[in-house]
Amino acid sequence: MKEIRALNAFDRATATALDADVQRLVDQRHRVMGAASVLFYATPVEMVSARGAYVSDTNGSAYPGCYNNVPSVGHAHPHVTAAIAETLASLGH
Repeated sequence: MKEIRALNAFDRATATALDADVQRLVDQRHRVMGAASVLFYATPVEMVSARGAYVSDTNGSAYPGCYNNVPSVGHAHPHVTAAIAETLASLGH
């Protein structure tokens, strides 16, 4: 059976020019998330913060956070953070 590869997915096998910190993050992500969780950029972007409809990378560049359910409520939406806090508070009881 022929392997089918996503054209827009990051390929760990051919990513030889990553700096050491980015390579460490890529390796860690692969260990934790597995091969099924693909990256979509030739050079991975490390997001470090999010607010409203935007996420920011380590260089301070902002990107619209339009992946998954973000467009409907935004990052750090008060209703979402309250629901998360309520769920976390109920764990272990």
